[in-house]
Amino acid sequence: MQGFLQAIIENPDDDDVRLIFADWLDEREDPRGEFIRIQVERARPSLDERQQTMNERREAELFRAHEK
Repeated sequence: MQGFLQAIIENPDDDDVRLIFADWLDEREDPRGEFIRIQVERARPSLDERQQTMNERREAELFRAHEK
């Protein structure tokens, strides 16, 4: 995990690194993978308003369920 975090720190504008980390978390059934994927998607201006709203809601659900 530390290698992923270091790569993200070193490449803050590279979403690919974050998405690879999200895949790695998903493989371990870690809900942070979905959370990261949603945040990356929300940062992209190409999403329509409906999809943005759905992502915001899911992000909030995940945060509440796993904030500890």
